[in-house]
Amino acid sequence: MNADNSARSGQEQTRKLLIVDDEKDFVLSLEDILETRDYIVAKAHSQEEACDTIRYFDAQVVLLDIRLGRANGINLIAKLKRIRPTVVCVMMTAYADTDTAIRALQEGAYDYLKKPLAPDELFATLNRAFEKIQLENEKTAVEQALRNQNRELEKINNRLRQIVAATQGFAACSCMEEIGPLLLKEFAQNMAADGGSLFLRDEDGLVLVHSLDPDHTPSSIAFPLRAGSVFEKAIRSGKPVVVSDIREEQDVTGSSWQGYRDGSLLVFPLTEEKGEIVGIISLHNKVPPPFTLQDKELGSILASYSSETLRAARALEALQESKERLNAIMDSVNTGILVIDEATHRITDANSAALNMIGVSKEELVGTAHEAYVRPVAKAATSISGPGLDSVSTERIVRKADGRELPILRTANRVMLGGREHIVESFIDITKRIQLQSQLQQAQKMEAIGTLAGGIAHDFNNLLQAVLGYTQVLLFNIEKEDPAFANLKGIEKAGMRAAELTRQLLTYSRKVESRLRPVDLNHEIVQVRKLLDRTIPKMIDIELALCDTLNIVNADPTQMEQVLVNLAINARDSMNDGGKLTIQTDNVVLSEAFCRTHLDANPGAYVMFSVSDTGHGMNKEIADHMFEPFYTTKGSGKGTGLGLAMVYGIVKNHCGHITCDSKVGSGTTFNIYLPAIEGIVGEQPGDGPATISFCGDETILLVDDEPAIRDFGEQMLSRYGYKVVTAADGESALALYEKMIPRISLVVLDMFMPGMGGQWCLEKLVGMNTGVKVLIASGYATDEARKKAMAAGACGFVDKPYEVATLLKAVQRTINDQGIVR
Repeated sequence: MNADNSARSGQEQTRKLLIVDDEKDFVLSLEDILETRDYIVAKAHSQEEACDTIRYFDAQVVLLDIRLGRANGINLIAKLKRIRPTVVCVMMTAYADTDTAIRALQEGAYDYLKKPLAPDELFATLNRAFEKIQLENEKTAVEQALRNQNRELEKINNRLRQIVAATQGFAACSCMEEIGPLLLKEFAQNMAADGGSLFLRDEDGLVLVHSLDPDHTPSSIAFPLRAGSVFEKAIRSGKPVVVSDIREEQDVTGSSWQGYRDGSLLVFPLTEEKGEIVGIISLHNKVPPPFTLQDKELGSILASYSSETLRAARALEALQESKERLNAIMDSVNTGILVIDEATHRITDANSAALNMIGVSKEELVGTAHEAYVRPVAKAATSISGPGLDSVSTERIVRKADGRELPILRTANRVMLGGREHIVESFIDITKRIQLQSQLQQAQKMEAIGTLAGGIAHDFNNLLQAVLGYTQVLLFNIEKEDPAFANLKGIEKAGMRAAELTRQLLTYSRKVESRLRPVDLNHEIVQVRKLLDRTIPKMIDIELALCDTLNIVNADPTQMEQVLVNLAINARDSMNDGGKLTIQTDNVVLSEAFCRTHLDANPGAYVMFSVSDTGHGMNKEIADHMFEPFYTTKGSGKGTGLGLAMVYGIVKNHCGHITCDSKVGSGTTFNIYLPAIEGIVGEQPGDGPATISFCGDETILLVDDEPAIRDFGEQMLSRYGYKVVTAADGESALALYEKMIPRISLVVLDMFMPGMGGQWCLEKLVGMNTGVKVLIASGYATDEARKKAMAAGACGFVDKPYEVATLLKAVQRTINDQGIVR
C-alpha cells in the first residue's frame, strides 16, 4: 500500500473501542453512550476476558478500569500491548490517587479519566487518543514510503553500478533527452558508424528520440511497419539485423520511409526486463568496410547495456514521479514533518506544513541545526541534547523565523535512510488547543467565584433581613419628629444599599430570576441613549450604528439596560480627556470554526451588540480579571468592581456569549452575542393595581434557621394581627404543622436550611395537606429552584431581604389566593 492509500485508509478507519470494567451496568451504560457517536464497542469484565477479546477484536483504544475485582488493571496494560502493540489504553477510576495515575502512565497508559465520566471529557479524551492514532498512522505511512523509496534507490543504484562498470558514460545520464545522444554516440564510436537513429516504441509506432543525421530521419514511423523491412524484421525476431550492402541485400526490403539507399545497416532491438521490444537503434555506414558479424556481436553487448540504461532511466523517472507523489502527500498533510540526521542533528528534509509553521523556505531550513528551531518547553526542559525520541506525544516550542514562538505537540521515531539513522519528527500546532484550555480554566475560575459570591450573598441577605426588619419595626414605633427617626432611616438606607450589593453579586453568579420576553435591542439602546445623554460628559460623543433589520431576542429589558449602562460607564471612565462611545447592533451567525475557539459559544443565529470606546484600553493582566467581582482599577471609593461582573452574569444567564478586544492606547470593544428568536416584541408584564389590607387574624407558621429572622418576623406579623408560630428547621416545622393543620393558614418557608432543606420540607407539607399554602422566602434561589418549588406546590416567592410592606403584601395575596406572587 502506498503512502497515499495508507493515509486515506487511516482517515476512513472505523473507531473501535474495548471497555474493560467489572461493573457490568456501568459498561452497558458507557456502551450506549459511545454507540451514539458511531463507536464500535466490545466489552470485557476481567483481565482474561480482555486478553481473549482483543485477540479477535482489533480495538484501537481500550477504556480500562484500574481495579478489576481483586486484580489491578494497570498490570493489564502490558498484556494488552503484547497482544496488540499499537493499542492505546485510557484508564478509568473513581478513587485512585495521584501516585496510581502516574504509575498507570508510566506503564504505558495514554490518559486518565475519573468516574463518573463526564461525556464532554470522555469524548475529548477519545478524540485525542484517536488523533494520536491517526498521527501515528500518517507517520508510519510516511516512514514506509521513505523506506520504499530508499529500497528502490538501492536497487537502481546496484543496476546503475553494473552499467557504469561496462559503459561509464551511460551513468552520467538521468533522462531520456540525455540518454539518446549518448547511446548513439557510444554506438557510433564502437561500431565506426557514420549515422544512426534511436526510436522508442509507443502504441502508434516508433517515435524518434535522437538522430545523428536529423535531416534524413523522420520524427516517427507509424505501425504497421512494411513487411520485410529491416525494422520490421528486428522487431519481429527480437534479434539484431545486419545488412552489409543495402543495394545487394535480398532478405530485407527498404524501410517504409525509404531509409538509406547505400552503405551498410546495423539494427538492434532494445528490450525491457520482460523481453518486450521498447525501441530500436539503427546504425548506418556509408563507406567501407561494411558492418560485420563481429560488429553485430559487439553491438549486442552495447544494446544490452543500452536496454539497462533505458530501464534505469525510466525507473529514475518513475522514482522521481514517486518522490513527487510522496512530497505531495507530505505537503497535503497539515502535520509538520521534519527529517533530522541523528548523528549531526541537522535537518535534511521538511514538508510544507513545517516550513509554513517555521516561516522559512526549504533551502533555508535544510542543513540547519534542529535545536535552532525546536526546543522543549521550559517546564519540561531536559538535559538530553538533540531531537530525542518520544514514545508518546510531548509539547515542544517551535521558534519561528520572525522570533515568535509556536507551541506544538510532537512525536518522533528513528528510521534508516541512505544507510544513516534519521529522526522523523511530526508535530501539530496546538495554539488553539492551549487557548481553549485557557478559556476553560477562566470559565471554571469564574464559575467558582460565582458560586462563592452566591453563597456569600445568601448569608449576607439573612443578616440584612434582620437589620432591615428590626429597623423597620423600630420605625413603626416612633414618630418622624423623634431624633432617632433620621438615624433609623439612615440605617435602613444603608441596608438597602447593601441589599443592592448582594443583588449584584447574585446577578453575577446567575442566581437572579430573569423575566424574559421578546425584545428589540434597538429600542432598548435608543432608550438607554436618552439616559446616557444626561450622564455621560459632553466631551464624549455617543454614536449609534443600529441594524435596520435587527432580529428579536428573548431577554429581560431591565437587565439589558443594566448591561448597556454598565458598559457605557466603564467606557466613560476610560476616556477622561474625551473620546467617542459607539454602540452598534447587527445580525450575525456564529460558525463552527468560531465556536471551536470560544469555549461556551454554540453555532447559530445571534444578535450582536457592541460597545466600543476610544479610551486608554487594558493590558492582558487587567483583561484576565475584568469580569471578577470586586476587581477594579479605580481609586478607593470610585467603584465597587461589580459593573463588569454583573454584565458577565447577565449575558451568561441569557445563554449568550461575550468577548472583549482591548489594547493599551487603542480603546476597548465589548461584543455581546444573544441568541436570535422568531417572535414579536410585546409589552412587559406587570402587576395591576390592587388595594390590599395588610392586617389579618390568620395563623402563620414561620420557618427559618436564623433566630433573628424568626424573631423579627414574629414581631412584625403579630403587629398586624396575625398569630405566629415559628420553627428553626424543616423537621420542627413538619411536627408543628401536623399538630395545627386546621389552624395554620399559611407557611412562610426558608428555602435553604441545614438538615431538611426547604424543597424537601415543602414536598412533605404538600404530602400532609394538598391544600397547604406555602410562601417561599429566599435570598438565593435560581430560576431552576423556583420552578421546582412551584411545581412541588409553592404558591409564591418573596426575595430576601424584603421590606415589611413587601412581605405583608405577599402574605395577604397568598392567603386570599389572589394570584401567584413571583
